[in-house]
Amino acid sequence: MIGGLVLVAAAPAVLAAFKVTDPWVLGAVALVAALALVAAGFWQERLKRLGQRRDEQRFKVADGLLTFRSGRVPKVRQVRDPLPLGVHPSAPAQATGAEPGRVAGNRVPVYVPRDVDGELREQLAAGGFVLLVGDSTAGKTRAGFEALRAQLPDHQVFVPGDKNAGKDVMAALIERIGRARKAVLWLDDLEHFLRSGTLTSVQLARILGGRGHKVILATLRSAEEDQLTHLPPDSDATQRGLGDQAAHVLEQAHRIRLKRIFSPAELERAHVRAADERIADALDYAGEYGIAEYLAAGPHLQDAYDNAWAVGRNPRGAALVAAAVDCRRAGHLSPLPKALLEELHQGYLDEHGGQRLRPEPLEQAWQWATRQRRSTAALLQSVDENGARTEVFDYLVDRHQQRLGPTAHVPDRVIPVILRHAVTTDTEAVALQMQAQGRYGLAAAAFQQAVQARRDSDGEEHPSTLTSRGNLAGVLKDLGRLVEAEAEHRAVLGICRRVLGEKHPSTLISRNNLACVLRDLGQLGEAQALE
Repeated sequence: MIGGLVLVAAAPAVLAAFKVTDPWVLGAVALVAALALVAAGFWQERLKRLGQRRDEQRFKVADGLLTFRSGRVPKVRQVRDPLPLGVHPSAPAQATGAEPGRVAGNRVPVYVPRDVDGELREQLAAGGFVLLVGDSTAGKTRAGFEALRAQLPDHQVFVPGDKNAGKDVMAALIERIGRARKAVLWLDDLEHFLRSGTLTSVQLARILGGRGHKVILATLRSAEEDQLTHLPPDSDATQRGLGDQAAHVLEQAHRIRLKRIFSPAELERAHVRAADERIADALDYAGEYGIAEYLAAGPHLQDAYDNAWAVGRNPRGAALVAAAVDCRRAGHLSPLPKALLEELHQGYLDEHGGQRLRPEPLEQAWQWATRQRRSTAALLQSVDENGARTEVFDYLVDRHQQRLGPTAHVPDRVIPVILRHAVTTDTEAVALQMQAQGRYGLAAAAFQQAVQARRDSDGEEHPSTLTSRGNLAGVLKDLGRLVEAEAEHRAVLGICRRVLGEKHPSTLISRNNLACVLRDLGQLGEAQALE
């Protein structure tokens, strides 16, 4: 259409070329041409707006950040679909309900206001670090999403595209947030950022201490909070240090706890919204499950897993899921390689009875484990087209952790297998988890692998390499291998002095680490000089 209007607009020039001089003709054509240009501008602007609307429905990951296809960081009001932010989908609606703006087939039901909404929105308006804590599928992410849309619609929302991205990505993200006047940093599943060390107290201060109105909104599962902050009484200094690092971040947050089971007032509000048949269905089970929990199919998935161990059911599929749960508990937080779960699962199958369970073929096991239930979620969800990597439904991890307690260990045999398949960030996360649990031999093997990987990818003098070497030296000290620990710490200190200078914080930390080892070795004079 625009092309046709452009041709009409060019008509006066065409008439002049053919020497048409009648003033009435020229005047009429000029008027039509002017109107055509106005219409062309209108249609161009309309198409531009339509393109922007389409852009606002499609996201991509650019430089570690969730953005529109155009590369723009969205404002809160432009994020209409909460699924990219981590909200669990529910089964599609079968009919249109009475709620305005809701259509059949959408993957998110109407929102049932929660008792904490007023406090949550008040804290968002005040700014700072707001943390929603609760069980998996309690509705934390949905409550946060709805509060943001209601309270801060014009803020830019910064969402890390990969929860396991490295420190460099987080540093770049913080720099971009610093340039924004109104910004929200959205950190769903905060444990990923705490365990990997990508979020620290210093970074919190940089975000919240800048100009403008800045908010950090995060979610954290209760079981993960227990693991991060409640260490066993016999924890050594290294373990306490890891716990302190997480505690320093968490103590700066305004915590809001969201209960899984809905209160009487919340149930009343749910009944008002029962025109959405998904809400009505969930209300039938409200005495046993939370509304959000039921909508996300958490109990259904847990039952499917528990029942699968029966003879002749799907024990091999259950073993794949059990392996995935333990990989997460061991510290492997990024998507799990399919080959890793296939290598691990036989041990779990054998523990439950092996061939006496009449396990199904492996291909059938994968089909069972990755099948969506109630059109909502799967026990194992593929994250790429070829199914090479998968995520385990976090509800299962949460329930397993609650059953066993925060200090329960995965079997030793699992760790070497994980390390054979892990990328560097996961290797380091597993190493830190093993060190925190006092399993120093496993931690040392993981740190040694991480150091070599960092050398190969980043070079000998990169901060990531030095951090890994310092961590390795720390666990060697825990093992009583003091001479090796001294050599590592001394090498790291030499590089820090040469590259960063004597007064750099990393150099000072390295000096203190070396002094501690020297003191244990009885070399008190040199230790005192370094301190």
